[in-house]
Amino acid sequence: MFCRNCGSQIDDNAYICVHCGAATGQGAYFQKAPVDPDEPANGGFVALSILIPMFGIIYGAVEKSNGKLRAGKSYLTCGIASMIAWVVIPIVLSFFIFLLATVLSLLPLIPLMFSSM
Repeated sequence: MFCRNCGSQIDDNAYICVHCGAATGQGAYFQKAPVDPDEPANGGFVALSILIPMFGIIYGAVEKSNGKLRAGKSYLTCGIASMIAWVVIPIVLSFFIFLLATVLSLLPLIPLMFSSM
C-alpha cells in the first residue's frame, strides 16, 4: 500500500508510515471497541430522562444506534413516558379543577332551587 500523506510504499499492515509518521488508518488501533447490547442503563441518565423528556428520547435513540439496545430502550421508554406524563397530567388536573370550581360555584344556588317549591 502507499501512504496517503507522502506517497511512499509501506507495508500493508502498517499503523503509521515509516517515512513521514502519518497514521494509515489500518489495524486494531483504529477499530471500534466491541459494544455490549445488553449493557444496563445508567441510573443518572434514567433520572435525567424522566426530568427532561427530550433528553431521554434523543439520548435513547443515540444509544440504540450505537448498539446499546437495552440502555437505549430504557432511556426512550422513560423519555416517552415522562413526556406523556408532563402533557397528560396537567390536562387532567385542569379538567378536575374546572369541574370542582363549577360545582362549588353552583352550591349557593341549591337552597334557592328548593325554596321556591
